[in-house]
Amino acid sequence: MRHAAAVIRNAVVHMNGEQPLLADLRTLPSASDACLVCTNVRYMNGKKPTFTDAIDSWFLIPLGIVRFVEVPAAEIENSEMLALPAGDMAPRKPDTEREFVPTDDFGVSGDDGMDLESESELLRRMREV
Repeated sequence: MRHAAAVIRNAVVHMNGEQPLLADLRTLPSASDACLVCTNVRYMNGKKPTFTDAIDSWFLIPLGIVRFVEVPAAEIENSEMLALPAGDMAPRKPDTEREFVPTDDFGVSGDDGMDLESESELLRRMREV
């Protein structure tokens, strides 16, 4: 049995009009939360942001400016807090092992029209915005 991680490490916090930040999260925010609580805030290159006085402080980032939060797959696998109940989701193959399905310009397969573009392609397109 895995032990629950004290924090979610190396989450990428994407904020409106700002460069993404790496941070360790105490927990994922709930629908009633107003802020994302995190520590160890740093830029993607590992450097301390200029707006921080002490890297070991806890930070409250208003959810109103957070576009989305990326949680590394390894953290989901290692955390009971983030684990899905058994049977909810079949193990996924890494993108490199998935079967290629031709799609149109919108990322929809021609077979049934219900397949969506891969998550990595979606994230790439979101970062361009």
